[in-house]
Amino acid sequence: AILAQAAQVNRSVFIAMPWWSSPLSSPLPSWLAGDGEVLPLYAFIRAGFRLATFIFYGNITRDGHAANVPPVGVPGLICFNHMNGLADPMVMMPTCPRMIRFLAMDTLWKKPIIASLVRASAAVPLQRAVDHGANADNHSTQVGVLKAWDDGHLVAVSPEGGSMMRTMLHKPFKRGYLYWLVDALFDHWDDDGFRVCVLPCGLTFLHPWSWRSEVLVRYGQPLYVDARFLRRHGATPEMSRSSPKNADRLACAQRCVGELVGHLETAMAEVVANVPPPPAPTEAQRVEGDWAALRRGIVAGRVCHPERAELSLRAWVGVVQHLAKELQRPEHQALAADVCRHQRHLSRAGMREEQLSKLSHDGRPSSLVVVSEMALRALQGIVYISLSLPGALCWSPLWLLCIFAERHFVAKGRKLEDGRFTRRGINFDLIACTKMLLGFVTLTLECITSGACMTVWLMDSQGLTVGVSVAMGLFAACVMTPGLLWIALRLCQAGLAIFRRARALLALQRVDARTLEDLVSERSRLCSLLEKLGSSNAQQMTRAESLADSKLPCGWLRRRQADWHESFSQEDLTWHGLADED
Repeated sequence: AILAQAAQVNRSVFIAMPWWSSPLSSPLPSWLAGDGEVLPLYAFIRAGFRLATFIFYGNITRDGHAANVPPVGVPGLICFNHMNGLADPMVMMPTCPRMIRFLAMDTLWKKPIIASLVRASAAVPLQRAVDHGANADNHSTQVGVLKAWDDGHLVAVSPEGGSMMRTMLHKPFKRGYLYWLVDALFDHWDDDGFRVCVLPCGLTFLHPWSWRSEVLVRYGQPLYVDARFLRRHGATPEMSRSSPKNADRLACAQRCVGELVGHLETAMAEVVANVPPPPAPTEAQRVEGDWAALRRGIVAGRVCHPERAELSLRAWVGVVQHLAKELQRPEHQALAADVCRHQRHLSRAGMREEQLSKLSHDGRPSSLVVVSEMALRALQGIVYISLSLPGALCWSPLWLLCIFAERHFVAKGRKLEDGRFTRRGINFDLIACTKMLLGFVTLTLECITSGACMTVWLMDSQGLTVGVSVAMGLFAACVMTPGLLWIALRLCQAGLAIFRRARALLALQRVDARTLEDLVSERSRLCSLLEKLGSSNAQQMTRAESLADSKLPCGWLRRRQADWHESFSQEDLTWHGLADED
């Protein structure tokens, strides 16, 4: 249908668009470096996204971006998994050294705040069949994408289509954008230097909508395609001069697209945490994947690797994915049930996996040691929380708004039939981006207010000149207030983590000897059984990634965590009901 609507386009003509629709509506000056990432509107949006993700997520670990992203001037097609709504481009834009132009559904242009963001980010509107039915016309989208590749830009698209919270890649992949890629290669048949980089990008959110959770962004191995790729599938010079509706050219395009889809399915499976549905899936599992298997993989990974923060995030995600798939097998169902039972026993006791690991080697410490350490941690937590209270008061309105928004989307995304939830997560992919947008607006208003108050106070009370007062107000709004709020957030996060460890020590003190012995023996038995499921390749990957983790640009601003899944809020391995209780 796309090929039938598309005509041969003169590349020297670009659709006239109003100045506010995109920062790339007019050609870039020849003296301007890069491919648009320095333009004021895009730079502002990118900086805002960087700030929002920096505050909301604990850390965004980037893997392979420096070597795999094509250099400036080389056009590219970035294919990413789409599971977290607007949070996906908000994470990708700051982590990519080049400007990314996303294909986005045109309905976003009708939402006041989001419309300004997608326009300023140079996104290309796309009419989806689910929104427009038979009237969907993407001829203008094709023209914009081909023009972007002519100018050497990166275009990002989700092969899965729309966003949805899921544990797997949604197949079959969409193909229309790949036909546009083939058209671009045909249009540059005689240009030996023209090539397009097809780059897979995997996004893994450990807790997609939780404050201070971890994100892994992986850029896979690039595939460069040019006219030689077309010739390998039977293309001829005559096809490049014919219409896209020509039968021979269409057959060649179909062969090319078939190979590209196969490559993308394989390449993206390597960079995405992919947990497919079980052998006999329910209706929800066919659409969303197996959240219960993902939870079993996390629990099993903690049993095998109690010091999981010593692994790199990429290694930890690989361990969880491997164990989740293994525990889905019919021959491992008894072991999967034992893993779930162990987690229930551990949760009922209120203890942590690393405590059992330490007890199995060192034995149970004396009550005096436990009480002393618990009191020390409680005192440390009180100090941290007390220091964070002034800033926490400024954060509290935002946190209350986020709690209300999260409950709204969770309630809206559930469907109750016959007394149980049968369809879940429809709007869960909007929670994270809503929280980040609320945070960006709220913190911006607080910074502006603090700067204005500082300016007025200096002029009225201190008698300073207008210029000095305004300069000090700008310093307060841009540096002092954000810095104090950031320190308060980190202190509050550290204090809560310390209190959780103190609570685990209290649980250790209260548990009876028989229950503790059963937990330790149960963990030892599970550990020996689960270790048999791991391959030697997975173990080598774990060791290699642990060594490479020190080379990642984590920065001194990052707090050392005892658990990759540690976040600001209490851990929820049901993800608001996406995973049924075992």
